[in-house]
Amino acid sequence: MSPKNTTNKLRVRKGRSVVHKNLEDNYGAVVIANHEALAQVLEQVQQSAAMQPSLRGLKACTNLRWSDFSIQQNKTYTKAGKRFFYPALWKSNQGQVNVTLMLYKEQMVSQMVCQSVQPTTLSLNAITEFCDLVPLQQFGEEGEDLVQATIVVLAHANVDTIQSYGEDLHSETAKDNQPTDQIHEAIFMMLQLINGLKCLQARGVEEIPESLTSFIVLREVQPTHGSTMNLPSPDDRLSSLSAPKTNCYGRLCILQGLTDDMNCSKSTDEDLSSLCKCATKATEILLPRDKLTPLIKEILHEERAVSLNQAKSVLEFMLWAPFDVVQGVPAEERELSLQRWLDLERATVLHGLVRTRVQLNVFEQLHLMFLVRSTAKAMCDASVLLEKANVI
Repeated sequence: MSPKNTTNKLRVRKGRSVVHKNLEDNYGAVVIANHEALAQVLEQVQQSAAMQPSLRGLKACTNLRWSDFSIQQNKTYTKAGKRFFYPALWKSNQGQVNVTLMLYKEQMVSQMVCQSVQPTTLSLNAITEFCDLVPLQQFGEEGEDLVQATIVVLAHANVDTIQSYGEDLHSETAKDNQPTDQIHEAIFMMLQLINGLKCLQARGVEEIPESLTSFIVLREVQPTHGSTMNLPSPDDRLSSLSAPKTNCYGRLCILQGLTDDMNCSKSTDEDLSSLCKCATKATEILLPRDKLTPLIKEILHEERAVSLNQAKSVLEFMLWAPFDVVQGVPAEERELSLQRWLDLERATVLHGLVRTRVQLNVFEQLHLMFLVRSTAKAMCDASVLLEKANVI
């Protein structure tokens, strides 16, 4: 009886086009497939922002008028540059619905058009917009006149400038929270700001108002009757990506209509500064006394082409990277360890997202973005900077 032929041949399993010769090749293929799948999940998450059911009728409305809304007189407004944000009520057929109105005197670039090419995490995510005559008093001016204005309707939210957000974060009342929670939230807001500046940089914008009025911070208020409707139980959420405590974190938005102002110093009364200098000012507001602050300011002070990217990597490392993986490991050996961690983390998060379809908050979305777009080298370089600065 002739011996059985044992030549190595690739076995093709059902539903799989390639089976690799050895474990190392197979591991590499799985890593690539996981990364690609996670990138697709991120793309789906970023395609559209979730909308409260009570606002869908508003989005479908045509011929809206100023009289369809009533400003809540007992609430304060927020001013950011030439824009005024007011809490208001929309008088729908089913009853009154809480919304936020952004008012801009005269006509401005369509926010609906602008946000179609803007990352959803940095967009106002306007529901609708229209033009109408608005009382002059709504713009902080005296008189009974009506002026032509653009009204942009947003979901109900608490609105802050970066200045007021920082002040609130470090106020006496906020000190009831753990200092580490405040720092965590401040670092996340700084990361959003760096992302926003990088977005403007990609548009060719080199200077913006140093008062940081090119940005606004929104903390959306969910209807009380729906506060538990869409919240999965802790067992259904993936612990490595899920961060319920960050639901209250502010979401930074670029005020897209300011694009023209930012490209022409003559069209704004505000002083303009470079993107890195504006980031430095935001660091002083959001992280006034943290041990991370000197390093961020040093990176930004260089004003190199890669400064914003370096600052971003450092902030991301502080939020999501594995400190235990790099501690005690020589710098030249860290990259391989971080790559292994990144491969495993991507696989774990992908498994959880496929298993439980949940709505991600902005913190979780940026965490997912970090896992998809970061590299072991960028993380390694960030860890070296943090170590030299005695931050970790």
